[in-house]
Amino acid sequence: MINVYDLKQYIYCPRIIYWYYCAPVKFHESYKMKWGTEKHQEEKNKEIRRSFERYELQDAEMLFEYQVNTDILSGKLDLLLISNEKYVPVEYKFTRSSNSFSHKVQLYGYALILQGIYNTKVDKGFLYYPRSKEIIKVTINNSNFEKIYDIIGSINNIIENYEFPDVDSNESKCYGCEFNLFCNDVV
Repeated sequence: MINVYDLKQYIYCPRIIYWYYCAPVKFHESYKMKWGTEKHQEEKNKEIRRSFERYELQDAEMLFEYQVNTDILSGKLDLLLISNEKYVPVEYKFTRSSNSFSHKVQLYGYALILQGIYNTKVDKGFLYYPRSKEIIKVTINNSNFEKIYDIIGSINNIIENYEFPDVDSNESKCYGCEFNLFCNDVV
């Protein structure tokens, strides 16, 4: 079973999938990873006191770090809002750049899981960037799910064939990557 986080990682660089699944190596959690974990907890404590208007809801049940699973995907959603039988996934992102494709892909993955679990349409989700206080509404539709299935197919291909993918074309990403010591052809 693939984790929703793997979808985002694949977009960042397909080699991360290889290092996690095909040639597991001991890596050190990066500073950014540790910092993000701390910030998630801080944000959760703040979120409890906020209104739901920013998510276009009047009232909702809040489920933090909500574990979701289907037969093809699993993950831990930062926040699930449930209101009048509507399910709204929310992902916190602590980067400076907002509205990235990899962030949307992660949200699409959670929406796909929620639709499978609750047998209902999930038509929107939100990306929240606490550093800038920016909230981005993301419309979710079937074409988004086609992208998810394509990525899942590519990830499965790497895992099943022990395929060592080409590095992402943006090598500047390598300097912050927890696997940069293992990709000898890059840095």
